[in-house]
Amino acid sequence: MPFRLDMMLVNSPNRPVQSYQRPPCFAARVVTLLLLLALTGCLISGALLTVPVLLGRLVLGFWFGARPVHDIYTLFTGLFTVAVVTKGARSITRQLRTRVQLRNVRWSLWVLVVARTAVASAMVLIWLPFLIGLTFEVTILKPVALLFDQSSIFQIYRCYVFGALIVKILLTICLVAVGENNPWKMALDQVYANGFRNMNLKLIFTAFVWPVSTPLLLYLSLPFFMARTYNMLALWNENPDVNDDKFFTAHTIEGVAHLMFVCSVAAILGLLASFGFCKQLHDQIRDELFLVGKRLVNYDNRATLVVPSTAV
Repeated sequence: MPFRLDMMLVNSPNRPVQSYQRPPCFAARVVTLLLLLALTGCLISGALLTVPVLLGRLVLGFWFGARPVHDIYTLFTGLFTVAVVTKGARSITRQLRTRVQLRNVRWSLWVLVVARTAVASAMVLIWLPFLIGLTFEVTILKPVALLFDQSSIFQIYRCYVFGALIVKILLTICLVAVGENNPWKMALDQVYANGFRNMNLKLIFTAFVWPVSTPLLLYLSLPFFMARTYNMLALWNENPDVNDDKFFTAHTIEGVAHLMFVCSVAAILGLLASFGFCKQLHDQIRDELFLVGKRLVNYDNRATLVVPSTAV
């Protein structure tokens, strides 16, 4: 008859019992463990905040010298620099480990690889974040942070930091939240599979740089051109003898031109979507009333709706 050893030990009156022996200085050991955990947490959190800030100050110091920069920008720049350096070091180490030794590789091939990597890095890691950050500054921060009679001064490092954060968020969404058949994810997987030696600059330009740069440049230039044209016409038609205080001056229109352009495009798209929904609703009602098989019976598009009166 099968039996379980643990049940036998539990039911046995002479089961083995191990007595508890309290180690010496138990309370001191627990307090020391808690203090070490707190100290380790403080050191790790301090390192995670201090090292990126120091690295960000060092990176931004090459561009702006002794000019004071807010620590939030230095923190984001340091975190982004650490992420880029870590990812690049891992990729280069993996590529060098899987490839042949450097002594057997022609130096011209590696010069070409370095050149292509530098061009791709300049386009993807510098140009696109700066362009996206400038778009964010012009669309969101400029109308909100400035008054109507103030002029905006765009700082390069601030645009780049905001753009890098937005690119990081978009990449995370593209890699995690979007499905497998997403063209952006497929292009990223193709670039990752090619590596450094087989890097395809045409693929990077056609899949990432051109689709992102073209609409953003058009968005940045078209409202600015329209606002500047309006500004020139307003100044040309302005009469210096008449003191006409206007709330929406030419300078105001130029300051909120991009936000007005976004709102106009959103309104137009909303109207088109509403028209499409109304047409779809009309077609559904028409099909329910007059559609027999595949033909519309007793349906006149020009006729008006007449409600028949019931006979009493």
